[in-house]
Amino acid sequence: MITNRMRRVFETVVKRRFLAALGRPYNPFGLPPVLLAHLRDRKQISLIDVGAHKGEFTRSIDQFCGVSKGLLIEPQPERAADLARDLRPPRFTVLPIALSDRDGSTLLRINASDETTSLLPIKSDLPQHQGIDLSVRSTVTCAVRTLDSVFCQWSSSDLTLLKLDVQGVENRVIAGGKTTLSKTEMVWTEVSFVALYEGSCLFHELHAQMYDEGFKLVELHGGFRSPRGELLQADALFKR
Repeated sequence: MITNRMRRVFETVVKRRFLAALGRPYNPFGLPPVLLAHLRDRKQISLIDVGAHKGEFTRSIDQFCGVSKGLLIEPQPERAADLARDLRPPRFTVLPIALSDRDGSTLLRINASDETTSLLPIKSDLPQHQGIDLSVRSTVTCAVRTLDSVFCQWSSSDLTLLKLDVQGVENRVIAGGKTTLSKTEMVWTEVSFVALYEGSCLFHELHAQMYDEGFKLVELHGGFRSPRGELLQADALFKR
């Protein structure tokens, strides 16, 4: 009888051999090597995962170097409920909220492609969005908090890594997290070079904001491109 563990081992061997034949390194953690290079000598880091979605990022970090204490923030109720079932205290805390520059609440439109869900209206008529289902699947009332108000309740110690995947409101999260950032070593965030949402933050604005908070840009990892090859979004690592 083939067990799930045996199947995973077999799939890993096949994937490793396939990538070796293509001359590409095998990365079992599913994280960009540019990020892993900055975590290679770390053990049991503290992590805040904003826009946790399905939790892949936190699980991968935990597999790579261990997470001593993790806070996952995800505004979509179904996703947050799934995370809370799988990633439990005392190591992990899941909050079904969104982050911005002030506390309050908002109506959250959850798109059919729910990884595109944002506090901002999406520019659905852009050619860059061709082929993506951006119809609204549902709407919910979502609590909104600042990063600082959440962090002060969750921890008083320093933070190793803050990850942001918030679809255009990175500047608002940073503006509401100055105390948190003063205790944070690294920030891994999605950055946009083209405004894909109404009023979204662009790379040059975020770079200046992070510099003012005492961070420098140390890595860029290419990500989402238009059908014509234009780089629309990437991931960036800022380090204090």
